[in-house]
Amino acid sequence: MKYTFLSISIFLITIESYCQDECIIFKKVIDEYVLKYRQPGIKYSSTTLIVLETPNYMRKIVITDFLRYKNQYNKFHENTLFDFIERNQDGLQMDCSKYPKIDIIIVNQEQSKNWEKLLATYPDWNLSILEFSNIGFNEDKTQALLYYGFDSGPGVGGGIYIILEKKRGKWKKKAVIPAWAA
Repeated sequence: MKYTFLSISIFLITIESYCQDECIIFKKVIDEYVLKYRQPGIKYSSTTLIVLETPNYMRKIVITDFLRYKNQYNKFHENTLFDFIERNQDGLQMDCSKYPKIDIIIVNQEQSKNWEKLLATYPDWNLSILEFSNIGFNEDKTQALLYYGFDSGPGVGGGIYIILEKKRGKWKKKAVIPAWAA
């Protein structure tokens, strides 16, 4: 009984740590790539981000992409890519309750097409459809890979893959790999 309780406790602590790292990484990307580029001179009471549950523009990643990432960052781990591929078989798993003063609304492809309705429903919307992948980690959770993209209307948008590493408890961006641009 004692070992069962210990095993369950370790499992729950591991899950909590995993979720904390994901939240920290998503917040870092939101701060550096979304909030940083908001319209200047406007006092925002809150911000609404519209996020696709499945990215439109993230192409299917396969193991041969490992060399592309490794060329951009020579310390890139193969098991980070394996985890990224595995975790992105399903739709986005983002805990939207962890970001103060930011409302994250996850929509499907059909909902994302009606921009007028989105703006009427969410007047604090930043007028871009955002895309995030689930985050892939290496085995010891010191390296992460995720995709971020945005679509701001016809001919305006782009996407990148971001490699991060955790040193002394902090996640640092190590490489940004272009995916697409319009």
